[in-house]
Amino acid sequence: MHLSSTQCAANIQITYAASYPGCGARMTWNLVEALTGLQTGDDWNNNGRGEHIVTVKTHYPQSNGILVPFDDKIKRVFIVVRNPLKSIPSFFNHIYEMRNHLPVHSERAPLEEWLKWRDAYVDTEIAEYKKFMIYWMDRFTPENRYIVTYEGLTDDEVGGEVTKGLNEFLGKAEGVTPIDRESVPCVWRAVVKGQPPEKQQTHAIEVPPAVVAPPPPNAVASVNDVNMVNAEHPPLMQQFQLPFTAGFHGSNVEQMQGPNLRRRLDPAHQDSQRKGPDYPRPYTLDQLDKMMKMLKEVAGRYNNEAVHDIMMEYHAKVAVAKAELGGEVVAQPPPPLAVDTIGIAPLQLCDRAAPISLEQELQVNKEYAQCPILDGQLDPKDTTIVLLKGYTVYGRTGNNLIEFMHALQYQRENDVVIGVMLDSWVTKLITSMWMAFPTDNLKGGFMDEGIQQWKAEVERAFCVKIFVNDDELSIYQNVIETSAKEMFQYKHQERMLEYVRFQMHNLRTLFRSYNRGFGVNIKNERVGKHVFCSRCNLW
Repeated sequence: MHLSSTQCAANIQITYAASYPGCGARMTWNLVEALTGLQTGDDWNNNGRGEHIVTVKTHYPQSNGILVPFDDKIKRVFIVVRNPLKSIPSFFNHIYEMRNHLPVHSERAPLEEWLKWRDAYVDTEIAEYKKFMIYWMDRFTPENRYIVTYEGLTDDEVGGEVTKGLNEFLGKAEGVTPIDRESVPCVWRAVVKGQPPEKQQTHAIEVPPAVVAPPPPNAVASVNDVNMVNAEHPPLMQQFQLPFTAGFHGSNVEQMQGPNLRRRLDPAHQDSQRKGPDYPRPYTLDQLDKMMKMLKEVAGRYNNEAVHDIMMEYHAKVAVAKAELGGEVVAQPPPPLAVDTIGIAPLQLCDRAAPISLEQELQVNKEYAQCPILDGQLDPKDTTIVLLKGYTVYGRTGNNLIEFMHALQYQRENDVVIGVMLDSWVTKLITSMWMAFPTDNLKGGFMDEGIQQWKAEVERAFCVKIFVNDDELSIYQNVIETSAKEMFQYKHQERMLEYVRFQMHNLRTLFRSYNRGFGVNIKNERVGKHVFCSRCNLW
């Protein structure tokens, strides 16, 4: 069999595969081909395929990337991001390989080489990272871009689910029929983890030599004039894996059976196989400060999107690195409560994947998105408030959580609105473990702008009303106080399936915002950095 140099059919809507260097572009390249059965390309047209591709890899506007000549035809992008704490050293490993004429992804740079390069170029790369993020986030609308993290793709627990999301996004492009959803984990294990099916049959095929094009004359030189033309270009694969065709349908299968047979998955080309001591790559305190500032600025630019939470997670890890280096870390506000149903990332708890797909969670969130009391659909004169107040509870934390969950269920089943006094056991419960106040000190009072924003977000998250004082209750004609014990003993009326579905939604809302060491609780105490996850690890 022979592979054509233009194996991808016409009328395929091309998607940009954008990544800052060191974020797994080579791995993603292979993953896309395995998921779609179609060939990929890169911005330098190293394989000579031109527009006959499903995705085009680029690092643009970072200095090693360019826009393709047919840029104006591309209307969508998926962006692969990775914590710059890790991606910048990975990028330097590649530079070291190029300087020393070593195979790609073969060697880690010695520590002394990293230190010299770090002092000369890390500040530049931090700025490049920010420029890269803003360019791709601003260029495409949310429906035409997809964010995927390197950490998520490579995670043993959640990687398969993350890949399902990427597979679904690729399948929305015209002319692309991706692999069956059920087959995605198998492909992910083979490409990312190097674990092909045990009984996989392979058939050798002849592969024409790659066409390596020189960089365009307007290309930006890499750091220290390192030529990065072949930066992450994977070698053409030498195996055609028949078992993976089983998950495809329609035009993809027809073309795979035709004379223009497409190259398929090669499990040997998984993630980097670099050798050498895996030394930590230290930064200076000043560099870590600049990295944290950059991540916070990117997060702040996209407050209502998944990338905000991703950048703040990276920010938290850089803060830990700074603290370990001996620097003082000023507490930063936590990510906003993750209640938006657009663009959320797959749910993880203390780096563990939740047993629900992103698609399912989005559907459930949409189902419970309506909140009449906040949407102006209820007249206060005709609204009954069932009020939770004071600090008298029935049992300890586990019972208190049940009491709050039952209160939400009571509201759902009895045509009332749950009211919560801000200074109460409910707020103590929520802020101690999940949704801390975004401040270092409550001395500004509950009318502080940050506290008011927290109040609005919690109200929207659980469809409740939070009251700062009794005066705010005066507009409601019917206010009924209830006790924690009454809520604990409440028996739901819904069928068990609907009850569990609603309560799991509420729990996921909490766990999406578990405390990560930022902010204070209702007692004005700094929330623990690792307390929540340490307790989970005991389970």
